[in-house]
Amino acid sequence: MGSWNVSAHMSCFLSALTSCAATPIFRDRALAALRRLDDGSLILDKGLVPTKAKAVRVRVRNHGQLTGCSTLPKPASNAETIEGRILQARDTLYEEELFHELFREARILGGQGVTTRRNLIQIPVSEDQEILLDLVDTDQDPLPDEEQISSTEHNVLADALGHSTRILLSYSHRQNLRRRTQLPPPLTPKRRHTPEYSLLRPIMAYLQHNSHVRWLESHMNDVHHILKSAGLGSEFTATPFSSVGRLSPDGSIPKVESLVHTFLMPFESTFTGKLVTAQSTFKVRIRTNVVSPPLGTHYEISVNLPQFPEVQPPSRINIRDEAARVLTHFTMLDLLSAISQNSSASEVQQTANSSELLVWEVANPHHGELLARSEAGQGRKMKVSLSRKELEADTYSIHHNQGFARIGGNSPTLRSQTWSAEPASERPSLMEFVAEASKL
Repeated sequence: MGSWNVSAHMSCFLSALTSCAATPIFRDRALAALRRLDDGSLILDKGLVPTKAKAVRVRVRNHGQLTGCSTLPKPASNAETIEGRILQARDTLYEEELFHELFREARILGGQGVTTRRNLIQIPVSEDQEILLDLVDTDQDPLPDEEQISSTEHNVLADALGHSTRILLSYSHRQNLRRRTQLPPPLTPKRRHTPEYSLLRPIMAYLQHNSHVRWLESHMNDVHHILKSAGLGSEFTATPFSSVGRLSPDGSIPKVESLVHTFLMPFESTFTGKLVTAQSTFKVRIRTNVVSPPLGTHYEISVNLPQFPEVQPPSRINIRDEAARVLTHFTMLDLLSAISQNSSASEVQQTANSSELLVWEVANPHHGELLARSEAGQGRKMKVSLSRKELEADTYSIHHNQGFARIGGNSPTLRSQTWSAEPASERPSLMEFVAEASKL
């Protein structure tokens, strides 16, 4: 009865591996023979069966230090039995096929920064982070020339990536099985190319997209805190991976495959909100695709500025720093509109006040400049600049027939104020600064 159970397990093992083999190499290696010794016991003929248990290892390198490593499977307690050897051979062959397919795909991703070196695949995620994949013995100690794991900060990420590659390989096996059940295409003398599995590309898309979304959210938070410290209102809502929730499952395929299929589509996240004034709104759509053109991450920005309706951002931006500069620039334009509107409202109230107030008008918006001139001919210029680090406003005097100049030639500015993300009670708000600068 024991021999019959082993044979049944072996048949399942052979059929499973043979049906999912990626290439003839793995198809042939999926075959092994059970032999009976003189004493009647069964042995697994070594042949092409792996002698050692191996697994794909995933490591995370952050700022030059290894900060995470995936958990390698522990040796089975019954490894010396015939059943244990069959299971070990099955798992090891699956891991070898996985790494073989990862290596095949990595070769076509050189243009996206992926590099291969002997038994190692290196995937860049961002300027500070990269993913390392290699095939190792499950019971081996770290090699002398290997980097040591400095922390376990990204162990969860490494395990998640390892599980993802195995799920995607199983999904590819299902897709192969479905193709083989369909009517074959017409015979041609040209050999059909076997496409590489999409194992690394979906993972790269997720990591790259997540990195871009987090970076832009951090940038917008910094600008928001700066505006808040200047007494201005701005708000935004981030919806990471909004495309995943919008995709409806395909009822024509099993639910398991439908779930994986949603993560093979391009990733998309959105940011919406208002800039400074309530009428000025913006929307940013971040889209990442590494499977089909256009490759990489793209930013699509749309802005509604009632004071500058003719000014529109580029339709598509491929660099995150450029997208951040565009958003910051439009926020600065809206800042100028807010100052001008507030100055005009103050002009209505100055009739009850004996002192004259200057009215600021936008003069050179793309350089952050406003002009104000009194009835007596006195004039001033205000220069506003906004960045991720600070908001700065400076006022200068306008001399007659001399254009813009500081008082006394090289004398300091009339007024200057800087706002940063750190709140400070002694700092005036931007509108208070403008009100003081408007007094003659």
